[in-house]
Amino acid sequence: ALPIWSSVSGQNVVYLVYRNTSNNSSTATYLNSTGNLYYDDYSVNPGTTYYYWVKAQSFQPISDFSSPDFGYAQTPCTYTISTSSSPSGGGNTGGGGTVNCNSSVTVNASPNSCYNFVNWTENGSVVYSSPSYTFTASGNRTLVANFTQATYTISTSSSPSAGGSTSGGGTKTCGSSVTLNASPNSCYNFVNWTENGNVVYSSPSYTFTASGNRTLVANFSPTTYTITVSSSPPVCAALTGGGIVNCGSSVQVCVGSCPCYNFVNWTENGNVVSTSTCFPFTATGNRTLVANFTQITY
Repeated sequence: ALPIWSSVSGQNVVYLVYRNTSNNSSTATYLNSTGNLYYDDYSVNPGTTYYYWVKAQSFQPISDFSSPDFGYAQTPCTYTISTSSSPSGGGNTGGGGTVNCNSSVTVNASPNSCYNFVNWTENGSVVYSSPSYTFTASGNRTLVANFTQATYTISTSSSPSAGGSTSGGGTKTCGSSVTLNASPNSCYNFVNWTENGNVVYSSPSYTFTASGNRTLVANFSPTTYTITVSSSPPVCAALTGGGIVNCGSSVQVCVGSCPCYNFVNWTENGNVVSTSTCFPFTATGNRTLVANFTQITY
């Protein structure tokens, strides 16, 4: 409230200001003194009517009360800007609250870890698509910052492609636990998991937390076996076909001529496996084969 009055003549005039909520100077409350022709009253309650009187003082004499002046402080024009997050764990919002009418308002949305900001909506309708939204306050508003959980793509492959199969990849939610599995095909062994050429795990089952897109390769190597050949008695060196061979490959072990000895058979762990000088088979494991001979007598 700002009561104003006219000046009075005299030297060093001071004005004494009084106030009441009714038009009764006898019960008015003294507020303060001023040398101005107005008084800023900041202690009023909005919507309440106040009456003011002024007394002029020059040295000791004090005048009678002036005629009353009255007024009231208007209630400020404000709006409520409410903000919230959907889902509630998706992020935080700021900038809402009680604001003055026609003022510029900026609300902000900050996604939490593993979430992305989508848009601002009001009553289900999209009103803005950026995290920072500035507008002029023209009424109460209820704004929702929408977030979506981040997802990542986990890609897997086999090297060589015939070496085996992989599982567990695909689209994963940020922060979720992911388990990849590598299964070698027949005649292959699992080696390791690599990413961008770097080894990241050495077991077929690999568990980690999804924190970004990943391209993982399960590496396999061909299985090899050792074919060991010998003669009994150990007098004949004309043996061929032994050594390291690939799983599933065709192998043939043979004996050549052995002076003064006749070939009898091939045995493995004491069991006869062939009676031919050449023994063909498919490599399915390590083998220890013995070519057996008998000495020729005359």
